Amino acid sequence: MASRILHMSATLDFLEQVIRDDERRGRSQVFVTDVEYGGPVNYVTALLTINKLREDGFEVFPPCDSIDETGRCRGHKEGEL
Repeated sequence: MASRILHMSATLDFLEQVIRDDERRGRSQVFVTDVEYGGPVNYVTALLTINKLREDGFEVFPPCDSIDETGRCRGHKEGEL
């Protein structure tokens, strides 16, 4: 069986709920990361990012650069990821 690389996206509402629950429980926020920083961002930055995505019309957190207007992956040709 050939190997495949899969990715997924989550709704912005779900991510916001998980992040707020984690903050309330004193857990680290791990869902929204900064590639340049090399790790998770703080709660405020994560929630601001989610709000900005909503303002831009997204429904899900984009998993890649090949997205539709809602933030969902449009798909990839083999080897594109």
